[in-house]
Amino acid sequence: SLRRLKDPERRMMKQGGGRVYEDQASGPEVIREAIRLVTDTDDEYNLLNEIAQVESRYGQDPNTFSREEQLRTDTKSVFQIDEIGFQEFQRRQNPNADVGESQRKYVQALKDKGIDLTNITYEDLNKPIIGAAVSRAIWKNVPESIGQTREERARQWKQYYNTIEGAGSEEKYLERIKGLYQ
Repeated sequence: SLRRLKDPERRMMKQGGGRVYEDQASGPEVIREAIRLVTDTDDEYNLLNEIAQVESRYGQDPNTFSREEQLRTDTKSVFQIDEIGFQEFQRRQNPNADVGESQRKYVQALKDKGIDLTNITYEDLNKPIIGAAVSRAIWKNVPESIGQTREERARQWKQYYNTIEGAGSEEKYLERIKGLYQ
């Protein structure tokens, strides 16, 4: 069924990012376009681009959009954001929250550009533009600047995104992104 596009979505279509609002759209071209639209620096772009490759191969890993009942995991988007991470994103959006000021400023700046994260749902993370924007917003809460080298970003990904409990390693991160820079 067709739905009427909201004004920000219409603007995005005119900017050439037509698939960035498509549910479960994947592949390097559409994901990189979404990342481009929500980042301001090369380091931000490189980090999200690398995460999309490491976490889901730009959504082309067969498990990207499936719920893993046996593993009791449920992540959304090519950036593999879990429900706890999404709930924390939402909590920090509250102006009375004790943390999250940099995230709130970023989300407001996005809204000024026509990307509104105010009333999104967990399911909306599967739209590339929403997944990329929320992933970048989450990184706004990290207490250090985004690394300028692949090795620094691999360390930050493991420390802040994949966490100690996660199955990933800095070495696996670097191995998986190797093709991005050849």
